[in-house]
Amino acid sequence: MISRLCIDCGKQIEAQLIGRRCRKCLNTVLESTDYTSIDPYTIKDVADIMNLTSDEYVRKLSREKKIPGRLAIGGNRHLFSPAIINQWHKQNHILPKVPTNPLQEEAKIRCENKDHDWLMEERFEGIAYQIEKDIPQSGTEVLKTGFRYRKICYFCGYDATVANFPNL
Repeated sequence: MISRLCIDCGKQIEAQLIGRRCRKCLNTVLESTDYTSIDPYTIKDVADIMNLTSDEYVRKLSREKKIPGRLAIGGNRHLFSPAIINQWHKQNHILPKVPTNPLQEEAKIRCENKDHDWLMEERFEGIAYQIEKDIPQSGTEVLKTGFRYRKICYFCGYDATVANFPNL
């Protein structure tokens, strides 16, 4: 996986953070006087806080519900609640997920108890965790045919890497 470096201090940025600033620099920006107003954040404000170079990218993240706090009062304009955006940044960019069925409810309870063994159960796939196919393993002859899969918890972002070797 490619590591990203903070545009301000040069430290590695955590994988779940969106933007080009590390947590420390992001909090420094949020505590600056420019972002203490109760007025809604605009697209430019959110892009500036996260040091994103494209306003359209912020709109896309908003449409995909990857950024919380969009206000309905904006009409076609994207306006964001400062309180929600600031809290979201302080909580590792994790959007709170609400279970919508009994299977998700079971997974969330186990997640809250720090038990992520359920990630290995297929019945939760696509419902309580998502799979990202990783690069093929390399090294020996056997490993060249296998792939790694990342299973990511829908509720907390916990990441489990699983190896799959179909030719064994």
